[in-house]
Amino acid sequence: MMKAPILLLWAVFFLARAEAQLQFEREKRDYVWVLGASPIENGGPYDAIRMDFNNDEQLFEGVDLDMRFYLANTSMCSRQGDLLFYTNGIEIRNYNNDTLATNLAPTPLSQGWLHTGYPLSQGVLALPQPGTDSIYYVFHEDVDWAPYGGVWVRRLYYTKVDMGARQGQGEVIERDIPIIDDTLAYGRVVATRHANGRDWWVVVPELDNNAYYSILFTPRGIEEIKNFEIGDTVLTGISQSRFSPDGTKYARIDVTLVGDSEHQVSLYDFDRCTGLLTSFTTFSFEDTGFVSGGLAFSGNGRFLYPVAWLNIYQYDLWAADIAASKVKVLEYDYLEENSSFHLAQLAPDGKIYIGSTGTGHFLNVIHKPNQKGAACEAEIRAIDLPVINDGSMAHHPYYGLGPIDGSPCDTLGIDNPPPEAAFSYVIEDSAAFQVAFYDGTRFSPESWYWEFGDGQSSTERFPIHTYSSPGAYQACLSASNQSGSQTVCDTVSLLINGLGPVGGEEAGLRVFPNPASGELFVEGYCSRIDVINQLGQPVWRRSLPEGEFRHLIDLQGLPGGVYFLRAWLKNALVYQARLIISR
Repeated sequence: MMKAPILLLWAVFFLARAEAQLQFEREKRDYVWVLGASPIENGGPYDAIRMDFNNDEQLFEGVDLDMRFYLANTSMCSRQGDLLFYTNGIEIRNYNNDTLATNLAPTPLSQGWLHTGYPLSQGVLALPQPGTDSIYYVFHEDVDWAPYGGVWVRRLYYTKVDMGARQGQGEVIERDIPIIDDTLAYGRVVATRHANGRDWWVVVPELDNNAYYSILFTPRGIEEIKNFEIGDTVLTGISQSRFSPDGTKYARIDVTLVGDSEHQVSLYDFDRCTGLLTSFTTFSFEDTGFVSGGLAFSGNGRFLYPVAWLNIYQYDLWAADIAASKVKVLEYDYLEENSSFHLAQLAPDGKIYIGSTGTGHFLNVIHKPNQKGAACEAEIRAIDLPVINDGSMAHHPYYGLGPIDGSPCDTLGIDNPPPEAAFSYVIEDSAAFQVAFYDGTRFSPESWYWEFGDGQSSTERFPIHTYSSPGAYQACLSASNQSGSQTVCDTVSLLINGLGPVGGEEAGLRVFPNPASGELFVEGYCSRIDVINQLGQPVWRRSLPEGEFRHLIDLQGLPGGVYFLRAWLKNALVYQARLIISR
């Protein structure tokens, strides 16, 4: 007679265990971006582009949408990365370019942007409603005339999209539902995952003060709205705010003037359980402003990249003095029109893409943002777009963030998967055989164990290791969390370094002529060449086609002087030499 209760007890136990073992998955909601405002030439075949991070071989595809994107820009994909819909803050269209809604958040002033999109950076953001596969919320703001002159943002709305309706074509089932009625900052609608691994926190600042709204978004919709104050008053510019990929930091940049002006960076800690900002620090720098600025975190969360009009900087958030860690990583060179710097976004491929302030057809790229200083490989005009882009950049949260396992709000039985271990390295001092290692592991690693291939090891997250002699070493990282661990290895190649080249002709590389007056030839297999000035700043950098032996370098744009040329093969510095340019 006791068998039935015992079997029921075991069934309940195994159901609970199965729920506890539900594993978080990184959804590909941000894998397709849509940019563009018009053809490069009248009558051109395309007026927009799709950036598809599912396709490594063809990232960009020209499309004809008859729809413009300005500062407000977001899109939504399925879990698998298939495009569902996109919006410029005024209009929502599905993947077939059919209109689902238009004239969102109508005001007397908004009518002027019906055909261009809203002029609010981060003024629109789409999120999947937790617990469903078909319902999506589009969070968006309005713009209207202010009573005493100028314009202001008064309301944050949501519009609900059901992509299960009309045989998967989608339908707007609610629109322009007010969430907040207040004087809000221009745009800056950002989100990060709740520590339970399912829900979201949407954070919006008020205008020109120290107050914030934090909105809890759950399977029940908008469940809670918190309003709180922290830190000093911040004068708001039309700029960007960001959460770090691990959700522990919230940052914003504010620029309020055109010309020489203060760029203020504010950095906060964020509690993913309560949705509150918990500490505050600020630092600033003088630069040429254009009323707005961009901002992005590296994928590993260590580096913060503020974007000014003519310069891009890097701050090391692991430094004892963050403000003093500022390094310029890219400078506008005035060689092409409309390629100065503006909005930034960390992409699924781990790179940071940066648009321009006005109409232009270039994107700038930080190729390796997890690495310090010049090793981050920031490149101006890295991508020549097939269409004109009017200052727009896609806006997405980071979808790779799961729960905080073991925290008080880890209540849903969702576990992080074992980490996906990843790292990169930079040879910081080839003469001393000193190598900096940068962790890039995904899915909430909690511990790190490095083996450097010479019998030495470390448990630091970002170790700097000095080898005793040149050679090839197999360095391995084992990253672990409560769900398991993973190990990944790479070969560190250290070649002999003197005052002359590293490796040099013994490594199969030849550089001539030197001194050079204009054209320079590099013979040998390498993947990238840098030219560095005497301040240690890269002034010329190119990634090279694989398999080509001879490379022509045009140095006509550089003034005469002494430089250093470095050749890289993957992550290894294989050649460096003093280079003289004579004019």
